[in-house]
Amino acid sequence: MKRVAVVGGGITGFALAHHLDDGFSVDIYEGSDQVGGLARTFPIADTFLEVFFHHFFKSDSALISLLEDLGLSDRIQYFPSQVGIYHDSVARFSTMPDLLRYNRLSIRSRLAFGLHVLVLRRMQDWRRLEGYTVKDWMGRHSGKQIYTEIWEPLLKAKFGEYACEIPMSWLWGRIAPRARSRERGSESLGYLRGSLRELFKALSKEVTQRGGTVACDTRVESITPADNGVTLHFEKRSINYDMVFITTDCREAARMIPHIPEDVRSNLNSIEYFGVVCAVLELGAPLGEIYWLNNANSSLPFSGIVEHTNLVPSRYYNGKHIAYVFKYLSPQDSLFSTRDEEVLSLFFEGVRKIYPDFSAGQVENWHLFRSARATPVYYGPYSAKRPPAELVPDRIFLVNTSQIYPEDRNLNNSILLVRDLLQLLGKKGVLD
Repeated sequence: MKRVAVVGGGITGFALAHHLDDGFSVDIYEGSDQVGGLARTFPIADTFLEVFFHHFFKSDSALISLLEDLGLSDRIQYFPSQVGIYHDSVARFSTMPDLLRYNRLSIRSRLAFGLHVLVLRRMQDWRRLEGYTVKDWMGRHSGKQIYTEIWEPLLKAKFGEYACEIPMSWLWGRIAPRARSRERGSESLGYLRGSLRELFKALSKEVTQRGGTVACDTRVESITPADNGVTLHFEKRSINYDMVFITTDCREAARMIPHIPEDVRSNLNSIEYFGVVCAVLELGAPLGEIYWLNNANSSLPFSGIVEHTNLVPSRYYNGKHIAYVFKYLSPQDSLFSTRDEEVLSLFFEGVRKIYPDFSAGQVENWHLFRSARATPVYYGPYSAKRPPAELVPDRIFLVNTSQIYPEDRNLNNSILLVRDLLQLLGKKGVLD
């Protein structure tokens, strides 16, 4: 039986363990105190909730198949969703009628917007778009006002100073796949009853039942090739494996592997990341009616508001209403080191501008979470610098969200990434 180490206990690491056959014993090492990565959870209202907002689409076949394999399909629930956008007032932005009523765009731009979405949904080859930034493509296709009113502020809220460099292929990856989740113009989103904690509990149990281990609070100091294998070095011990899969971010992967070619190291370190600061508010009443509210007003101190209980009913949370208020930002941004209470005060001030009736007194409890590397920044011709899967031939492999492009870096696409890699390694005979 081959011994495999997985560094990182998020969905990618556990999907690897799940999809490797019984000829492998898998040990998963997670540096934090719990598994899940960006999908980890925390206790709230007598249940659990994701630290950072999560949902899935009806078209997420890889994730749904995994849930079925684990006997969790009865926990899948679908709910109608509402998307909105805020400039100086809240506007629904989910359906074609919403678009036609959106008076910040001219009639011509509203029609062009609908046409753009239709063209992108039907386009199969995203590579045709990568040579254009979103700004350039919109300028070429009657979308200048659409860019300045919609995409520019939303890209700035997501990627800050890189907004004008984001390729059109990235936007395709947000529009085209999502169309498969819509029925008759409306969208229903999926959520796992009991949170994604149920998924990671089942995956952890599966690993141990197959003879592997799941170790949290375990930092890998370095990884070195050894005779016919790989050695993982920890603070007080070293363990040999046949191969290792690294699922952490690229900067962390480069740190752990001292003996890789300099061009590979340079490639890993060239991947820029943005972080996220996210407040989870427990409220006695909802803020508004929108589930996912994008902020297009640069004067506000956050990127958006996700009212979780405008998707999943509040009855699942003892009647509490739950809202995420979040901001994507550079890891060097001072907000990462700002006191929690000051961040909350700043966010509350912004929420009040959108919802004037809101007051801090409505917040019955709050939680604040940070991640310095929440998303790669997909600027320029990103496919050319997408990191390779094989860092050391046949021994050390990289599988992480920086390789998911141009599709969204979600649970489903992480699982698909794993499937594709294992299929490739199988063809090469690495898994024999």
